[in-house]
Amino acid sequence: MITRLAYVYVYMIAALMSLLLAGLLVFHIGLLTGHHLQLGGHLFAVFFGIAVPALGLAEDRNIWAHEVKDCPWWIRLFLGFLFTYTILVMIFKLALGTGPASPDDFALVGSSFMLMFSVACACVLYATLKSARSNPPNLRKRTQRSLLSTTAVGAFYLFLLVLPQKGSH
Repeated sequence: MITRLAYVYVYMIAALMSLLLAGLLVFHIGLLTGHHLQLGGHLFAVFFGIAVPALGLAEDRNIWAHEVKDCPWWIRLFLGFLFTYTILVMIFKLALGTGPASPDDFALVGSSFMLMFSVACACVLYATLKSARSNPPNLRKRTQRSLLSTTAVGAFYLFLLVLPQKGSH
């Protein structure tokens, strides 16, 4: 029963990650085509709300050595491309820009980072489901760790919301 709930949890995160990837891709393409899309902190909140549970499913902190190697070659290649692309966007938009960086530049850099990080999280989900076939206790352990990390990050976020804001009375 617990294993089935763990599968439901992982598939729910995978569905949310798919929606996040599609939304980030549309957002990033919109920024590349010159649209001025500013979502404020809402996109970051949704991103972290999906990425934290997905990363909690990782076998350990080194996802490059464990989870990414379990993915098909074309996903590893695409992730490497996105990593290089993110670094180049950051260098050209922020470090080598011709003037002060605009909010659109920061949005482009942020969306490219979130896109790359989301694909890495998708690799964690893929590796988790792949290993769950042969090792169901590992799935339960990973799900427990994911729920604990999500609870800890959520509690920290709620604590930050309770703190008085600077300038408020």
